[in-house]
Amino acid sequence: MIDARPRIGGLFVLAVAAIMTAAGCRGATDTIRSAATPSTTKPVTSTSTSTSTTTTPPPTTVAGPTPAGPVGNPWPQIGAAPREHHAILAMGDSLMGETVFTLPTVLAAHGFDAVVYDAHVNASGLLDPMNGYSARDYLAQQLAAHPDVDTVIFEWAGVCDDVCGTDTLAYGSPEFFAAWQAAARDLVRDAKLRGLEVVWAISPPPPPDVTGDAPVEDWSSQAMRVRVMSLAAEYERNYATDLGVTLADWWQALSDTSGQWAEALWYDDAMHTVRFPDRVHLTEDGSTRASTWTVAALARLYER
Repeated sequence: MIDARPRIGGLFVLAVAAIMTAAGCRGATDTIRSAATPSTTKPVTSTSTSTSTTTTPPPTTVAGPTPAGPVGNPWPQIGAAPREHHAILAMGDSLMGETVFTLPTVLAAHGFDAVVYDAHVNASGLLDPMNGYSARDYLAQQLAAHPDVDTVIFEWAGVCDDVCGTDTLAYGSPEFFAAWQAAARDLVRDAKLRGLEVVWAISPPPPPDVTGDAPVEDWSSQAMRVRVMSLAAEYERNYATDLGVTLADWWQALSDTSGQWAEALWYDDAMHTVRFPDRVHLTEDGSTRASTWTVAALARLYER
């Protein structure tokens, strides 16, 4: 096992080998930096044939720096890269777009021969139109444009700004969740009928609601958005058994060790800002963590 270390825009193709020298990006209100890649040291074992008795001093333990904030979860273990080439389609909202920014680099760093097609749509949701198409029709369109795709990654955090803005579907209602889960099942079924491997990214934790308001079944309710994103992640954790997909746990990637939202996380002996000041979108460090957990999921998938 390998210890994992360390655009948002329209559709583009990122060849893994070509993006290895990417230097970073700058957000509107913050500078985002690449996550550091820590060194690893293997213990050295020595043997001796001497029969003399020696006294071995006790090992010296050197304490690392004291965490200066919420502690991030340990990097996931990533299995061996597959020998064959893979073409990956990434569909989701802006969080997917931000993750795709670093995904080819992380894939290449772990020896994957892969190309990634970015098909994310900002502010999209499973029930809302994506560039004028339903989720299923949008998938079909993207696959027609990229017939080499063999794997698809799905992610949506719970946005429903269009359909839920009408009187037909109350945001956060039981009917909303039933419709959302049905759309997820249909999308996965379509992908599998086309012979595709499917990875579903578990939504990362939403920022805490600071309004103090009670949730209202309306998209304008910030408290309801937080509730929907949290419940959506709980549903997604069951997709492995319910839908037969491989899960990439972005919640674990972007939460602290107690599973809570954090703007910055302590790992690799330093604090890393993983969210922009809007508390939702991902910096390059946040993107690298989401990408690393995604590559771990892909490694498990391709091992089968």
